Amino acid sequence: MIHSSLPRRLRRRSPALVAATAVAAALLVPVAAARADTAPTTTTAAVQQAEDTAAAQASETGHPVPVDSATTPTSTLTAQPDGTFTQEISSEPERVQHDGSWVPLDATLRLNGDGGYSPAASTTGLTLSAGGTAPLATLDNGGRQLSVFWPTALPAPTVTGDSALYTNVLPDIDLKVTADDQGGFAEVLVVKTAAAAANPALAHLALTTIGTGVTVAADHAGNLTATDTTTGAEVFHAPAPLMWDSSPGTGTTSATDSATATATKTVKSAAFTTDAQTSGIRATAADASPKTDDLSNGPAPGSRQAQVAVAVDGDGQVQLTPDQSLLTSANPAHFPVYIDPTWVSVTKDSAAYTYVQSAYPDTSRYNAAGTDPGAGDQDWTSPTGKERTYYQFSIGTTMGDKHIHQALLNVTQTYSADWSCTKYTVTELNVAHIGTSTTWNNQPGTYTQTDSRAFTGSNNDGCAGDTKQAFDVTGSVAADGDGTVTYRLTGSETNRDAFKRFAKEATLTIDYNTAPNTPTATTSSPMPLNSDGTTNYGCTSSTYGWIGKNNGVTLSGHVSDPDGDKQNIRGQFAFWDKGGDGTATASNLISTGDSDGDSASVSGSGGTVHITVSPTTHPLKDGHLYGWHVRADDTIDQSAETDNCYFWYDATAPTGPTITSEDFPADGSGTAHAGDAGTFLFSSTDPVPTGAKASGLDHYDWSTSSAADLADDGGTHATGWIGIVHYTPTAWGTNTLWVAAVDKAGNESQPVAYHFYVPENPTGSVHPGDVDNDGRPDLLAGDSASGNLALIHTDQETHAAPATAADAAAAPTAADGTSTWADTLIAHRSSSTHSTTGAWVDDLWAYKNGHLWLYSNNINNDGGLAGNGNRYYTKNNRIAITRPACVTGDCTGYTSDWSAVTQLIAPGDVDGDGDPDLLTVENSKLWLFLGSNAGKVTEARKLGDSGWSGYTVLAPGDINADGHADLWTRKNDTGEIYQYPISVGTTIALGARTQITTGAFTQTSRPLAASPGDQNGDGLPDLYTVIVSGSDRSLWANMGQSPDSNGYTLGAHNVVSTNTFWNTVTDIA
Repeated sequence: MIHSSLPRRLRRRSPALVAATAVAAALLVPVAAARADTAPTTTTAAVQQAEDTAAAQASETGHPVPVDSATTPTSTLTAQPDGTFTQEISSEPERVQHDGSWVPLDATLRLNGDGGYSPAASTTGLTLSAGGTAPLATLDNGGRQLSVFWPTALPAPTVTGDSALYTNVLPDIDLKVTADDQGGFAEVLVVKTAAAAANPALAHLALTTIGTGVTVAADHAGNLTATDTTTGAEVFHAPAPLMWDSSPGTGTTSATDSATATATKTVKSAAFTTDAQTSGIRATAADASPKTDDLSNGPAPGSRQAQVAVAVDGDGQVQLTPDQSLLTSANPAHFPVYIDPTWVSVTKDSAAYTYVQSAYPDTSRYNAAGTDPGAGDQDWTSPTGKERTYYQFSIGTTMGDKHIHQALLNVTQTYSADWSCTKYTVTELNVAHIGTSTTWNNQPGTYTQTDSRAFTGSNNDGCAGDTKQAFDVTGSVAADGDGTVTYRLTGSETNRDAFKRFAKEATLTIDYNTAPNTPTATTSSPMPLNSDGTTNYGCTSSTYGWIGKNNGVTLSGHVSDPDGDKQNIRGQFAFWDKGGDGTATASNLISTGDSDGDSASVSGSGGTVHITVSPTTHPLKDGHLYGWHVRADDTIDQSAETDNCYFWYDATAPTGPTITSEDFPADGSGTAHAGDAGTFLFSSTDPVPTGAKASGLDHYDWSTSSAADLADDGGTHATGWIGIVHYTPTAWGTNTLWVAAVDKAGNESQPVAYHFYVPENPTGSVHPGDVDNDGRPDLLAGDSASGNLALIHTDQETHAAPATAADAAAAPTAADGTSTWADTLIAHRSSSTHSTTGAWVDDLWAYKNGHLWLYSNNINNDGGLAGNGNRYYTKNNRIAITRPACVTGDCTGYTSDWSAVTQLIAPGDVDGDGDPDLLTVENSKLWLFLGSNAGKVTEARKLGDSGWSGYTVLAPGDINADGHADLWTRKNDTGEIYQYPISVGTTIALGARTQITTGAFTQTSRPLAASPGDQNGDGLPDLYTVIVSGSDRSLWANMGQSPDSNGYTLGAHNVVSTNTFWNTVTDIA
């Protein structure tokens, strides 16, 4: 069954209005400039924080959470559990803020403080008259006001819901005014009888208007506009008015009942009626009885309509001239007759709706209340014509950085012409913006984004009620650039059965996510190296670095998401092969989105992600160029990809180097000696793969210690294709250079050992106290923490950990069978001509557990340090010292073994024969053991008979330059230091002692003391002590001073080292 176009607002019955004629006056609604439905503002810090909080709560609970602080009059925002957001925007305001809270719009009239009536909640101000001569209605739009007056005094109204009824404003004529929740109103004259219709007052109606800040004017089509007197902007607007009667329709059965049924849903804008041409319906032929429907809200099916002439005079009066033929020719059964000029709000580029009609080509229906907008061929009520519906939404400019996953235009069909529930297609099209000037003859331009939906019947026999459908408008929302989107609905314009009507309020639902930021700090490991050795990740340059053979290349980047830690993000890597010449078409080894290209996830607040390209799953080809990039993915959206990064891959190490030297040839025929500089030449090649490239030789690594030093590009570097190294061997005997070639990709050849013999230098100089052959005396210290023997360079202040002179395993064995240098008595000093074993750096005396050992310095030994574990003293180069006899002088108290030794001192050459000697303190006696260049002691002589256990004996060297070593002693309990010369004649004896310091060196405050001799080269011996400070110890030095009238003295202390190492030292020498 086919049914005609039906008005949406038929919802009240008034049995008393029988055979009446009605005249409608006006509806006024403010323009959007002062409405609350402005575009969403840029997110503030507070709103951003609210979004973050809501997103976190949604993620935790698994349920959507509203973001209350983002609410506007037309939109709401909701955080979804997956990290996205949903914004729902309406085509007209739905709420208003009151006392800091949002409340729904409500047009229900309430008596206000100034004696008039106003809506309970509206977007702008409206006051209706409570009777008398006050304005019938006053609208307030941001301080700009428009007041409309009735020509005579008004009676007190009867207020019902959103309407105020003023009875008998003219004989048998009522005035009905209906408020709108947007702040507008409708006034309708209800002319009840033919006699009332003949009243001369209806021939011409003059409604006085008084504007504050606005001027009222009419265009050629009768549309009314109130504009701002300063800016010219529209503030209020009214479509050209209409009038209609209560004529019954003809045609199908039950039309009236069905028409009434479709209007039972209350629409928020209950303000005014519109032209009847938009709602034609074929009423039943049998329905000729007096009408009981209240048509003050809109024409009924079959109503006759006519336009009302409009003019505005110079005083701002709105002059309405009703169509007299409709008033005077109406059948008495066709009363009331209504006249309606309608004022509506104007929202340029903001939330709005309108519809256009070919039957009224110049009439604007912008935000008009009353009849619902139509789409299709309205061929049911005269005048007939085509209708199109428009919806406009303010989405805000902040959508520009969002990824719109889905945007839906949600509309509600409220009426269909076809009662059979047949489906008809309605098409949506994205168009340019609408405004008060939008009419059939002035429709907005169209774009390309479109969608269509099939709608069945609505509110008719056997069909559903209001039918909801959603059009996909994702593309237009994503492409919008100015924060406003507009859509047109059209039906078939050739099939009148397909005609539809839609609710004025539509919604736009936008699901969006903020895409991750493009990753930064792209790197690879190992790092690609340029030819000059600098790092080049190849992401922004046209030249690319090299990576050598490895166990996998790790690709990395820093990812982040504007949504912060609301979402986790990962990196999605792509990796490809560009061939051996670097110009081949890329062959993907890992494509973006492959599982092996996805990194582990990190917080969206930011973090580094990586993957490793494994040689097992993705073997790289020698000499090829490889490229890669990465994007960030939050499982919903992806960032842009980074710039492509590239590196060359070199999997082949150089050949083992060839080593030559004229100064120190491998056959040992050179003429250079220990201490002489020699030149060594290194050469190698870097093999080039077939059809590909090689990185080329970069440098050589070399070491004299061991091949292990060359690992990981260690050792000393020699650059160039031919490496030229100048090296001075310090140890006589067989020496070794270990050399490896390294290419520009970091590949290192196998080390090559070059052995060469170094003759002893007959003119080499000896520096007593020197352990490491640097020409300066050194300190040795036993460490109870590591068990090692430490080497301390005395030529610099250092707080670093010392070097290792000997491992714990090389120490003399203790009574419990362990080996440690802790609590081992140690001493070292060469004579001015040679060491104990006849070389030129110090050997080491060591005593423990009743045994005395002599360790030959490995610098003096075959192989040098490198051939002996890079240690100065090792077990394989030590000998046990046999205790000699005491045959000269007083030998009282001399024992046959070493078990009574409590101090061990190496004074250098005491007797002047050139060989270093040895001192011990045993049973409080001081004994001298004369040395020999054969590495042993030959005989013992007593130097001091008693009391020596209360002193620490020190060996400063030859102080008085008489060719014989002298002694210092520190009195342990009082801290004074004394100096003893040693005289050598027929006997060897200690001379008279001289005090050289005050009592600042007690054993309690400085438990350890030693003199390495002259440390700073001024010819004066110096003193080193370990001082206690609380629970910590440190190393101090007191440097020798030139003798004054009182003799030799020591200067103020210098802090040499505060390393915690000194807390565990047990002896120094």
